Parts: sequence; C-alpha cells; structure tokens
Amino acid sequence: MEKIKQLERENSTPLYIQLRDIIKDDILNEKLLPGDKLPDLKSLCRIYDIGLVTARQAITELVNEGLVYRRPWHGTFVNINAKDTPAFKNRLKTIAFVAPNVRDLMITGTVYGLERNCRDKGHHLLFCNSENNYSMERERIEDLIEKKVDGAVIWLADEDGQGNLNEDYIRSIALEKRIPFVLIDKYLPQVSTDYVVSDNYYGAYKAVKHFVSLGYTSIVHLTRPTIRNCTSAKERLEGYKQALLDSGLPYDPENLFIDGENDWQREIIRLADSRKEPIACFVAMEFLAVKLMKVITDNGLSIPKDISIIGFDNSILATDLPVPLTTVEQPWNIMGKTAAEILIDNINNRTTTLKQIRLQPRLIIRESCGAKLKAEKQVV
Repeated sequence: MEKIKQLERENSTPLYIQLRDIIKDDILNEKLLPGDKLPDLKSLCRIYDIGLVTARQAITELVNEGLVYRRPWHGTFVNINAKDTPAFKNRLKTIAFVAPNVRDLMITGTVYGLERNCRDKGHHLLFCNSENNYSMERERIEDLIEKKVDGAVIWLADEDGQGNLNEDYIRSIALEKRIPFVLIDKYLPQVSTDYVVSDNYYGAYKAVKHFVSLGYTSIVHLTRPTIRNCTSAKERLEGYKQALLDSGLPYDPENLFIDGENDWQREIIRLADSRKEPIACFVAMEFLAVKLMKVITDNGLSIPKDISIIGFDNSILATDLPVPLTTVEQPWNIMGKTAAEILIDNINNRTTTLKQIRLQPRLIIRESCGAKLKAEKQVV
C-alpha cells in the first residue's frame, strides 16, 4: 500500500485512529478491494514511523468495523463483504460535474438542480471546470477516475468553436465502463451513452413558427460554427429549416449567418435596410442575441420595428436588456435534476439500460419579437 497520507503528529487525534482512517478511506474508495492483503504490522510501522501497538490498534479497529479480517499466519485482508458494512453503506458518495465554463449563466441553473438532488439523496457534488478545453477535460475526468468518484455528469467542451467534441475519449470510458457518467446539454450520436438534453429542434421550430404567426416572411438564422458537429446547434438549425418549410416559406442558405465565418453584422443590417417590412432573426445562442442587439442599435435601427429577435437559453440577462429578449427557455434546473437521478440510479443499481432524455423547452414572449408591436397596430 502506498503511503498516501502522512500522520499528523501535532493533531490531537490518536495516531492509531489516523492510520485506521487512512486504510479505511482506501477501502471505501476501492483502492483496496475485497480480498486484498494489507501490509503486515512491521511494514505499517516502517511506512508510518509508528510503534507495533499503534499499528495493531488501527487494524483491530478495522476488524471491529467488519472492513478487514485476520488470518492467523497469513495476514490481514479486506473483507469480502466489506460493502455490506455500515461504514460502506453510510459513506457519502461523490458525484462530479465536469463543466466547460464556470462563468456560464446557464450552468448555474444546472448546478442548482444537480446539487439539490445529490444532497437529497446523500451524495456530495464535486465541481470541475474544464475551461472548454479538450486536454483539460480529459485530465479532469482521469483525475476523477483515479480518485474513485462514484460517477460524473459531463457537459462536453467544444474548444475549437466548430463543435468538435472528445468523442474517442468518451467512447473509450463508455466501453471500458471506467466510471458511470451522464452527458448533459449535448450528446454524441455515434456513442451509446446516457444523456439529458433540451429538445433543441422543438425549441427552434416553436420560435420560428411564432415569427410566422406575427406575419414575418423574412426570417434569418444566426448561429455559431458549432452547427457542424454540436448536436444542440445542429438541431436548432434543423428546427429552423422545418418551421419555414411547414409555413410555406423557402429555406435560403443565404439567410444562415455564422459568427466568425462571415460578416453577419453588415449583412443583416443590409438586409433590413433593403426591405420595406421588418425582418426577423432567430438566434441560436443568447450571447449572440445580445451581440446582435448592439449591432442593431449601433446602426441606428430599432428592435423590433426594424429587426425582431428570438434567442435561445433564457439566462438572467434576458429581462435586463434594453429591449427584453423573447427567448426559448431551456429547463436547466430540471436537466440537472434528471441527470443526477439517472446517474445515482446507475451507481446504486448498476443499470445497463440507456436513458436518453429530451426535455421540452418553452417559448417566453417578451418585447424583442414584436408581438406587442403587432398587437398595438391591430388595436389601432
């Protein structure tokens, strides 16, 4: 057994209790498995610089808890039934949440649902930030596996802006069953995993159909390069397309604007200036909707008289903007709660049936979409 922790000789806790807890932690965290042999008393004395009486007392404590047993002339072994002991059953299990950006307001709502459900079911939530970096994400997950956390909820990073994800790595830990995990917000179509996501297609479809109900016939879409690989962005694009087609409006690729790949700011303003009627823009991410609002006002145009907007996410920013943002609200709290439920069930029952959940978002109507403006015109 490796010396993983020094005994604290300045601590008032007796040394034999400290040694007992070190060995006990290794058993509870499954670094020592049922049937494993512990170092003999002389080895423990040498490793921890303690006397024979101290080492023997520590082992006796573990025997009394049912975690280990002695075999005369053979040594001390982890009990085959250690997991049935009160110490094992009462330990606080740990679930980790690996997230790409701790400053993301949407993640805050997810954490609330996760933490509350974990707490209610006797699990501790550990938060890990991958900084939206593939290498960091893998490092964090490997560290969690090494530390024997009971499971993880993973919000995949997409650092290059193209929506590329750690597909091969996630596939490897899924196949090797190195740790129970649930993906959240986005998933990998080619990898069989549990996941909890919003129904992004439905949310986008609902947003565009709302524009159509208000009489808009020129409806553009602003998104990120993640539409190529990231399921959430791809599904929002598909929902946008289908809503147009179902409304008798053509889908025009020229009306798809990708942040960072074309001068969407200039093109959207040009389009608005060229039309007698106001145009509408469905924006796939809320932070992009905020950028669009600034572009519109900087160019002397008005929201929603010239350009109306529907965003996606509904963070606390949506109501604090100069023009409150109509948006598709994702059920972050429920998403976190559901992911925790699936993971805890997998941990406790070793379930093998995949659970792939799509939660229905809802459209929240505010001033940016022009609904109020249209109602006022109808009254006049």
